[in-house]
Amino acid sequence: MRRKMGIAMAACGGITAIVALAGAAGGAGLQLFDAPRGAWLAEVRADAPIAVVEERDGWRRIRIEGWVPAGAVDGPAATGEVAAAPEGPVTGGAPAADAVPAAAIVATRPPGARIEGVLMPARGMVPATVGANLVVLLIADVEKYDAERQGLETTCQSRIGAQDQAMQDAQALVNTAFNSTNNFTQASQRYDRAKADLAAAKKGRAEAVRTCLEQADALAERFTVTRAPSDSSGRFEFAGLGPGSYRIFASDHRDGVDRAWAFDAATTPGATVVLDPLAAVAPDPYRGLR
Repeated sequence: MRRKMGIAMAACGGITAIVALAGAAGGAGLQLFDAPRGAWLAEVRADAPIAVVEERDGWRRIRIEGWVPAGAVDGPAATGEVAAAPEGPVTGGAPAADAVPAAAIVATRPPGARIEGVLMPARGMVPATVGANLVVLLIADVEKYDAERQGLETTCQSRIGAQDQAMQDAQALVNTAFNSTNNFTQASQRYDRAKADLAAAKKGRAEAVRTCLEQADALAERFTVTRAPSDSSGRFEFAGLGPGSYRIFASDHRDGVDRAWAFDAATTPGATVVLDPLAAVAPDPYRGLR
């Protein structure tokens, strides 16, 4: 699951939405939020037709057209009326006070616990930059998630280990091919075969790693209960949470690198949890998968 931050939907029918300048990457769908750095709503296809209405402070307000079955929507859309799209400028990374009805503002900031954090680069992480404009996942049922994650790690270690062994065997043949016979032609043929086998093993390992990382992302998505975007400084927050234990997960697959973040947090009613961005409070999400 390769992702970057997407859009925030504000109405249905002829839909007005707010979209981060980053957009979606790797063919993933656009992630919809109800406001800049607001609550996650849904996902639409990355190639959905959109029209940009306004651009400000790293966000775009857009309009998107679409159809749904008549019985699928309650309220104004079901009677043929289109809900009014919020108008007005976007300022300071959030809609102005008159841009969204008061009821909508209350809905996007429900009472409850909060988790705040920032995606700082861990030691040795490449590139050593913050995790900006990513979709951050909030995972519940952490114990079950960890159990399935351990099963995936075991499978991937076996799969990648087989490719590592194939690489070692091929490299050994490369190193000895020319000394394996006094016949130069045969030695050259053995060397060429060994080089081809080594290249195939390296490709197989890269494909195995890619598959394992995608499976890890998909597993995190399956246990996700809500999402939030990180801003250009890597900061993110979740609001309106119930008490419990959560895992925060984010991944970045841009520019040919694979990096990920994970934090554990326990919430109590009405409390705000501020995550230590440099604390190793959760296992490396990609441990054993590379």
